[in-house]
Amino acid sequence: VLKDKENGLLLSLTTINNEDGAIRNAYLYTLASGKKYNLYFQNRVGFKEGVRAVNSMVRTTPNRFTHFQEFYIQKNNEEVAHFFSGKKKDLEKVLKQGDNNQALEVINEQRLKIKNREDLIILINELNQD
Repeated sequence: VLKDKENGLLLSLTTINNEDGAIRNAYLYTLASGKKYNLYFQNRVGFKEGVRAVNSMVRTTPNRFTHFQEFYIQKNNEEVAHFFSGKKKDLEKVLKQGDNNQALEVINEQRLKIKNREDLIILINELNQD
């Protein structure tokens, strides 16, 4: 376990199940941890290659880097953290069966947008309270 000097978050080497279903090791930042669940995120950078202008009527597009975050939820009795896309239907895959209904209630009561980092932290903290 390492500590990031810039933002003070804990960085740990964890086994993950990514969105393609492949299991591998990755360094993840810890956002929330509790009795039932741990919430992690990983900073990712995507590269999109630019296109040269075919003629003078078309503009060239430069190469672009896009920064995004991927979230992972780990059940405390498992060693693998599962990818979470931020969609309600994917909650069933990463949460325990009994906690799925409670999670949907918390989302509706507090009007959480679970693609948002802060709202996802609130949700995991609520599920860890019981």
